[in-house]
Amino acid sequence: MSQQWLLLLLLLALLSAFAAPSSAGDSMTATDSLSDGSGTLISWNELYELGFFSPNNSNRRYLGIWYHKIPVQTVVWVANRAHPILDRTGVLNFTDNGTLGILDQTGTVFWSSSSATNTSSPVLRLLDSGNLALMNGTGDTNVFAWQSFDHPKDTHMPGMKFGWDLRTGLNRYLTSWKIADDPSPGEYTIKFDLQGVPQVLTRDLSVVTYRSGPWNGLRWNGVPKLMVNSIYNYTCVI
Repeated sequence: MSQQWLLLLLLLALLSAFAAPSSAGDSMTATDSLSDGSGTLISWNELYELGFFSPNNSNRRYLGIWYHKIPVQTVVWVANRAHPILDRTGVLNFTDNGTLGILDQTGTVFWSSSSATNTSSPVLRLLDSGNLALMNGTGDTNVFAWQSFDHPKDTHMPGMKFGWDLRTGLNRYLTSWKIADDPSPGEYTIKFDLQGVPQVLTRDLSVVTYRSGPWNGLRWNGVPKLMVNSIYNYTCVI
């Protein structure tokens, strides 16, 4: 192959690298950041993807997780659902104490993670479960300082816990999108009711629209057809 052809192929490769956003693998460290349009994180098994997006016909920008291989973008988690960025200058990076923050070019904070533990060597990883986990790179990778599974939005994922952690006061529940173009919290919420026997309630503002009935050890009394099967299983810990 002539030298001219080699130079042409090298030029095309460089142009392709600049023209399309790239993937940064499945993780980022304290020295990394994820800018809108610069790339995404993709889980190791390539099932989930994290990046900035605009839902449907909206021009507003959000940081979210969606299925990587489904042609129609299907979002399962949104970080700044109530605080969209109005342009494409959003950046996800680490703060000085190892937490996460989404900022724009003016330094305005649109979302931040909360953690009771400072992480001196933070690593953010998009796991094969679809969980976005913040961990200390020098410690146990199974111990998370923060994880998206503790802060669900409108989608319950396999392996995600639902309900109250009575030790910490954390309440994991789901809230619908406002409309298809707007992922901000909508009118419907499904959560555990701890008044009396625990049961799952769906609320439209202050009106109860659905009750599961109490847990009887095998299933919810009000949902007799929801039985354990070969496709999925569930447990209730009281």
